[in-house]
Order: sequence, then C-alpha cells, then structure tokens
Amino acid sequence: MTGSLTFFEATPGGRNVIEKFIKRDLKRLPFLRDQFVDQLKVLERTPIPTLRATGRLEHVEGEILSFRFQNKDHWVRILVACWPRDGDIVALLPVIKKQNKLDRGDIDLAQENLRLLKARAASPP
Repeated sequence: MTGSLTFFEATPGGRNVIEKFIKRDLKRLPFLRDQFVDQLKVLERTPIPTLRATGRLEHVEGEILSFRFQNKDHWVRILVACWPRDGDIVALLPVIKKQNKLDRGDIDLAQENLRLLKARAASPP
C-alpha cells in the first residue's frame, strides 16, 4: 500500500505546480508531456522504499527528494517531500533540464514551497 500524492498550490485553491508545469513548460513538448503524466503515475503507485532502492527517488537536501526520469534530450525532475505522514508525497516543484543537474535556485524554491505548505497546515482555518 502506498500513501497519497498531492501537488503544491502557491495559492490555496489555485492551479498547482504540476498543472502549471504541463501548461507552461511542456506545451511545446507533447511527447514529453505524455511521459511526464505516466511518470506521475509511477510516483503515485510505487512505494517510497522501492523508489529509493531503484534510484528513482534520491535525497537532495533537508527534506527535499528528487524523482527523476530521462527522455532522449531532457531530464525531468519532480522535487518532492514525504509529508505530512511517512508514505505521503507532496510534489513541490517540477523542473526540466538539458543536463542531469539541479540548480541551487530550484532547491531553494522547493524548500520555500515546503515551508509555505507547513505554515498553512499549522495555522488555524
């Protein structure tokens, strides 16, 4: 049994990071868009220990992990965190690169998204 997969929303009730990524960054790459959606299903359905054991989910920094896959010319990473419970995954930031490298700015943005998510959860409704 796997946990749940959720997507970070910069504005509660607004479009989440995955929707924005598909519409903005993958608009001109339909072949990659289909693969991205398939890989989201893998991320959602595969237990975290299995993803880690196969190298699909790697620690980046702090609570941030990276789920990645490669297409012919592109690397796609989904920066995630296991939160709020072990087994649950929240997608914080998807990125597409020509090389298999993460920028410091991407890591910082994912950490900020997680901080915002935790702050929302801690504040009363």
